[in-house]
Amino acid sequence: GINAEYMGTVFNRIIEMQNVIENDSIATFEKLVAANSSNGQLLVVMFTAAWYPPCEQMAQVITQLAPDHQTVTFLKIDAEKFSSITEQHPVQSVPTFVFFKQGKRIDVLEGASAPDFVSKVSHLSKLQPAQSETVRLPPPPAAAVAASSSSSSSSSSGLSASLEARLRSVLSQNRVMLFMKGNKEGPRCGFSRQAIQLLNDTGFEYDTFDILEDEEVRQGLKTYSNWPTYPQLYVDGKLIGGLDIMKELHEDGELAPLAKASD
Repeated sequence: GINAEYMGTVFNRIIEMQNVIENDSIATFEKLVAANSSNGQLLVVMFTAAWYPPCEQMAQVITQLAPDHQTVTFLKIDAEKFSSITEQHPVQSVPTFVFFKQGKRIDVLEGASAPDFVSKVSHLSKLQPAQSETVRLPPPPAAAVAASSSSSSSSSSGLSASLEARLRSVLSQNRVMLFMKGNKEGPRCGFSRQAIQLLNDTGFEYDTFDILEDEEVRQGLKTYSNWPTYPQLYVDGKLIGGLDIMKELHEDGELAPLAKASD
């Protein structure tokens, strides 16, 4: 017959995994946040994407972690499918983890570092409600720009002269430059992936810059170009625009001629 001990282990495992939830609707997310506002426990929301391998790796970490943190609820959300939820939070790439207590966002962790994630869950799950309110979120982009522009000399754009020179140098790496999250081989957000597909369709040569690897460029370029979002496409050092403009140019048959035009 079937081993009773084995079946007991399987049954317990199923019970244990009830604190790991796959988001199936906006209502599910809203109900969990509402419940979190009254239960005083930790809600961990993972913004993920099926096409990005590190997300699957971190999902496995959650599977291993969940049984030891029965009071913590883990919710996995497809960042592209539920973009309306994603846009409400500081999600710049996947995977990103947003932590809630008492219905309030108390912390954010970006990236696929298992040790950092495990440490964060352990720490935040032990905080009392009064303590959790003191956890600070990352500074807004404006503060980051100010922090990175510490040089006393500044240009007309408001950036330090050294940073503006660096941005010009990066822009000159190729006639066609796409500033994005990730790179050609591994886009790290849906918008960047769509931009890569558009450029690949045109067949011309281009280069990419991963803004997730360089916070100074990431924040500085927003000020330099007066364009707040990514991806950003440049041709001959001049801003063409973001994904929506790229789509319009592509649909009108103007994207390929624009990039292939001689100097």
